[in-house]
Amino acid sequence: MADTGIGLPADTIAGRFKPFSQINTPTHRPRASTGLGLVIFRRLCELMGGTISVETRLGEGATFRFSVLFENSRGDLADPFAPKPKA
Repeated sequence: MADTGIGLPADTIAGRFKPFSQINTPTHRPRASTGLGLVIFRRLCELMGGTISVETRLGEGATFRFSVLFENSRGDLADPFAPKPKA
């Protein structure tokens, strides 16, 4: 997921994943929010055995990457996109 917003200052990235954390200047917050979105998303990733990370540049936006583990319908962790063997 990526955006072209204001980006995040490097020294605040760790805090963005803590409850109720947000940039509190009027120019950065056109709408009020609770600051829980990244906290909830990080917790969901962790519950599914995954992680979340962020790359950001001030004035250019941020890119969030996440990974989670899913079991496919065959009940194993095989690649669901791998070519199926011919019978």
